[in-house]
Parts: sequence; structure tokens; C-alpha cells
Amino acid sequence: MNRPLVISICLLAVFMGGCSKTITTIPTYGSQMIVEAVFQGNIDTAKTRYFLIISTQESYSFPILPPEGTSLDEFLEPGDSPVVGNIADYFTKYYSTWSSYIALDSLGYHFVSGPFSATTPITKETLGAVVVQSNYIYFTVSLNRLFGSSVPDNIYFDIISADYPSNGQKYLKDHIAPPSRSISKIAGSILEKTDEAKPDIDPSQDIISWSVKIE
Repeated sequence: MNRPLVISICLLAVFMGGCSKTITTIPTYGSQMIVEAVFQGNIDTAKTRYFLIISTQESYSFPILPPEGTSLDEFLEPGDSPVVGNIADYFTKYYSTWSSYIALDSLGYHFVSGPFSATTPITKETLGAVVVQSNYIYFTVSLNRLFGSSVPDNIYFDIISADYPSNGQKYLKDHIAPPSRSISKIAGSILEKTDEAKPDIDPSQDIISWSVKIE
């Protein structure tokens, strides 16, 4: 091989190597979570309370009755007292694993931020007014409101309906997460699913489909 040809090949290799670039796609993070759950019958806040539980932990916890779960504890909002047992145990076993939650009751949607402890008063912030009669719940919430400035890469959550009589024991009736659900904070992320009907519970508590979006 002659010398000019060798030089040309070397120069071509240097040129090609020097100009090659790796394109890195920077993800766009969302700013809000949009939640919808559809029920077999119209929602009934007189006897049922509806929840979105939010956590940064895959192993977050709440009581689920047998045969699905193993706990006989009630499903309570932090601050409500069980009919049987010690409320402090609920904070240790359950609420300490939650980051925040949203609940729908007869007064409308409200948001409660953690961390939760038995010695800290619970402060509820109103998110929306009382819902007109329908078979679904729907709301939008800011991710910064849920987590502050440190939004995790993966958001763990569950949508729950709980039997909530004013003077009786309160238990989970339906939820969507076996055992947990998570969604990325990247904008455009979406999870949605239909759920089988459960004829053994009230239609107002039976989740038949749901979706969670990050925008």
C-alpha cells in the first residue's frame, strides 16, 4: 500500500471517530397525576369512603381482610380510632409507609400529606367539592403537592373503596393493586385496567376499571 493512501485512510478514520456523537434523550417529567376509577354502581359517600394511597415504597402497607390478606385490622384514615385495638399500632404498621393520600367522603375530596405519626395532628386540605351522583371518581393532583420538591422516579399507589359506617368497624372492600402498582414520573406515563366484577360487595364499592396518568 502506498504512503499517500495510508495517510488518507488514517485521516478518514480520525474524522469519522471525531465526528461521531451519542444522542441522549432527556426525559420530560410530568407535573400532575390524573386519577379515574369507575364503579359497578353509583358512588355512595354516605356509607363508603374512597381513597388514593400514595407511597415512595413498593412495600407500603394497609390492612386487607382474609382470604386475600391476613389482617383483621380496620381500614381507617389516620386519626380515626379502631373499634378494637390501639391506634398507635396503625401508625407503626401502616401509616408510616404512606407518603400521602386523597380521600373522597360526604364533604368532597381532601388531601392529607405525610409523614404520619400518632403524635402529629392530621391536616386535611380540600381538593374538590362534593361529587354529583355518578359511578366514577375523577381528580387531578400536582406531584409537588404529593411529594414536595423531591418527586420519586416511581410512584406507588392504590385506589381503594372502604365500608365506612359512622358507628361501626370499617373495612376495605375493593382495591386495584395485587400487591402494588407503580407509575413513572415521566410525562405521558399511563396505567389503566379493567377489573372483574365482585358480586359479593355493594356495587358502589366495586371497581370495574381505572386509569392513572402522568402529565
